[in-house]
Amino acid sequence: MSLTSTTSDLATAVLREMNIIDAVETPAAIDATFVTDAYNRKFDELQDRELAYWDRAEIPNSIFLVVRDLVINEVRGAYGEPMAAAEKEGQEIIILRRLRRHTQRRPSGHNVVADYF
Repeated sequence: MSLTSTTSDLATAVLREMNIIDAVETPAAIDATFVTDAYNRKFDELQDRELAYWDRAEIPNSIFLVVRDLVINEVRGAYGEPMAAAEKEGQEIIILRRLRRHTQRRPSGHNVVADYF
């Protein structure tokens, strides 16, 4: 089993989660391209904010659902679920918390020796 998923997997997961396609359908090319383009724009934004540590085309499975939810938040208006800007931003803040928890450094548990002058 692969440790990463592709942008094609992401497009399919986004459209399935939004009930645009069912569990056995494959997305139409235009829908897959639309979702993939939205992901690429969001990836650029995350990279600018130093939150994207993965290769654009290889999304780690450990954060796949977070990325899926971020992309859903971006494309939902085009599929009949518009959101006010404040609501959309609030959703993104909540979703990004999950990504930040994943990327934060965990304490080592080692004692730290410090000299005070």
